[in-house]
This record gives sequence, structure tokens and C-alpha cells, in this order.
Amino acid sequence: MGVPTSGAADLYRRFWAQTARWLTGLKDQPPSGDVFIAYTSRDYYEPGQEAVLFARVRLEQDASEDADVIASVRTPSGNRINMPLAYVGGTSGLYRTMLDLDEPGTYTAEVSGKRGDQLLGEDKATFYLGEPHREFDRVAMNEPLLRAVAFESAGAFYTPEEAGGIPDDFVAAVSEEVRFVEKRFARMPALYVLMVVCATLEWLLRKRRGLL
Repeated sequence: MGVPTSGAADLYRRFWAQTARWLTGLKDQPPSGDVFIAYTSRDYYEPGQEAVLFARVRLEQDASEDADVIASVRTPSGNRINMPLAYVGGTSGLYRTMLDLDEPGTYTAEVSGKRGDQLLGEDKATFYLGEPHREFDRVAMNEPLLRAVAFESAGAFYTPEEAGGIPDDFVAAVSEEVRFVEKRFARMPALYVLMVVCATLEWLLRKRRGLL
């Protein structure tokens, strides 16, 4: 089937677009109406990551590739960053931009699309930037705190220069705590009686079963 080249080309394209939507289960969507949606690739970003902001522009269920899409991003400190979204080639009315994040907290992007003087739509997207990981914050040794912990726990604090003495101190501490005590079994009446009872029971069972 040839594609019409006259003014009926737009009608032809709309017909097959609606047919494809119906076959893929999208028939429940309204057959007409403008759609303008703004969203981000993630709701939460880690420090060092870039936020990816998208906008989908569809007019009467047809993608718009010539819209002017602008985002006004409010940072956690209240500053405003205005930036355009560029059309992503080969997509169905998708626009995208990237944003460097340097303030932990909540960001709000107010996105609007226009074609000339005509407002195509407006939408908001909210996302978050987390705090830096605590284990990478103030990584210098806190000597006063370590000395206090060692004192309270009856331990010892060693500087890098004193670390060579740790093995000898450890052996000395262990030697002081370990004591060997030898006791004759017969001087522990409870254990002695228990052993005699167990031996007697074993002898009786063996005799009853004819194992003696």
C-alpha cells in the first residue's frame, strides 16, 4: 500500500497511529486532548549524580517535535535555574535536559512548553539530592575521642609510631589473665557421684541385654 503524498497524508498517519494504540491496549485513553508531562529519571539522587529531566509533549495524541520547552528549577536554597529542554531525536515528543546537583535537599522543576505564542502545557517534577555519606565526612583521626574510649574500656591507645608494641602488650595482657588450676576429680563430690551413677546404669543395661 502506498503512502499518500497529498493533504491526506496527515489523516493517513493519524489513522494508523490510532490503530496501533488500539491494538496495543491503549484504547481506554481519551481519543483526543493535549498531554504535557514532566518527570525525572529518578526521585532520589546520590551526591555526584546528575538529574535527568524529561518532558513529554503530545497534542491531540500526536507527538510534537517543534515545541519550546523550558524548565525553571528551584533549588533547596530557593534559587532559580532556567534551562531549556532539547528534543530527543527519534522519540515521540520527548524532551530532555541534564542538571548538576550541588545542594542536598528538595528540588522542584516547573516545566512549560510553547509553540510560538501558544501554551502547550505546564507540569511540575520534584526530586531529591541526598546528603554525602557520613563515613567520608571528617575522616581525620579524632585522637581525644579514641583516648577517651580506650580509658573507659580499660584498653590502650596507640599512635602509628607505637603500633609495633601491640603484639608484645597483647601477649603480656593475655598471660596475666590466664591461670591454670588443677583439681583432683575425687575432691568434687557431685561430679564423682554423677560418674558413679552413670557407670552403674551402663552396667545394668548391658547385663539386662546380655551384653556382658
